[in-house]
Amino acid sequence: MKESKKILIATASHLSSCPRLIKEAQLLTTHGYKVTVVYLESIPRISILDQSILNNNPDWEFVSIKWGNTIDNIMSKLTYRIFKFFNQKSVYIQSTSRVLINTILKIKADLYIAHHPSVLVAVALSAKLHNAKYTYDIEDAFPYVEDGRYLENPDDTILEIEKKYISETAFSTSASPLYSDLYFKNYNLNSRPLDLLNVFDINSKEINYIDRKDLNKVSLYWYSQTVGLNRGLQDLFTAVNELPINSFELHIRGNCEIQVRESLMSLIKVREHIPNIYFHDSVSIEELEERNKEHDIGFAIEVNSSLNKDMCISNKIFDYLRSGLMLVATNTRGHQFVINDLQNEAIAYAPGDTNTLSNELKKLINNPERIKSAKNKSLQIAREKYNWTKQSDEFLSKITEVLNQ
Repeated sequence: MKESKKILIATASHLSSCPRLIKEAQLLTTHGYKVTVVYLESIPRISILDQSILNNNPDWEFVSIKWGNTIDNIMSKLTYRIFKFFNQKSVYIQSTSRVLINTILKIKADLYIAHHPSVLVAVALSAKLHNAKYTYDIEDAFPYVEDGRYLENPDDTILEIEKKYISETAFSTSASPLYSDLYFKNYNLNSRPLDLLNVFDINSKEINYIDRKDLNKVSLYWYSQTVGLNRGLQDLFTAVNELPINSFELHIRGNCEIQVRESLMSLIKVREHIPNIYFHDSVSIEELEERNKEHDIGFAIEVNSSLNKDMCISNKIFDYLRSGLMLVATNTRGHQFVINDLQNEAIAYAPGDTNTLSNELKKLINNPERIKSAKNKSLQIAREKYNWTKQSDEFLSKITEVLNQ
């Protein structure tokens, strides 16, 4: 019997922070490949969420890098700081780079998949060492992630690393068609990256209401791993002041510091609204699927402060669609890509335009049939286009082609 090919998938973050990696690993395992997952653990509360992924995927080999004050980690931090202090160009582009590279170099695989620039270096070096191939997943436009980063002022270190190693990949994938266009044009690639959107298959389980308190009220919903003041949530908290009393519930899910919660709640000027606003803790990926389905309108809000944020298509957009929620999103170029498909069954507004947002929400609350129609449209487009079953076909074909060459 022919031995299964081994594929190593690497990220520079927690498992729970990289749903793309999880979907890829599950797909590859289903099709007979041996999968090794290398990931970094640095935040205890997220490590707890990672545990369900480990428990649910016993066929994978997990290599966890505990990020703390071990000798290896201290050396990794020191190496990065030395190169940075002397302004030297280096493969050590962040403090974790050295330990990530050293760990991955020790693991022999037939194909390596990188989900971050720091592990792009690691898989490229490992592929060369072990006479294998590697691919790169462009989850973000990495040189343009930081606020204020645009084409004219990228992060030069990341840009140089990507340009050096992406040209030698077997192929690359991208979380946004806008990323694919950007990289194909500016990186002189032989072929355009494969669009591999952050889509999910539809969850057909019955809804179990836990978050919601009153099903007669319209449920407004936003989630992320972290609730922060740089996520555009101020728009939503300001806009709901104009909504009729007792007409809605607002549900926010994610790890939220007390001062962040207090800052957001300070924007609520109508006291009667306060009992209808709920903050929920982060949950596992499996539980998140269930909780998302409870609500009516999902919000994807991006502050348009970098090229990456303008081009990205938020994970939560596709989560809302497959959960049957109406979509309200800021009109960044990435979001507009999906909104155009939904036509008039979604709402887009300019970041910071709370007057438009509140006016649109008032119209929705007064027209429940429109919400119902929009929710049905979300499910329809998830079935027809934005689902992992359809998106993964070409990715799997590319993997098979590369490993059979």
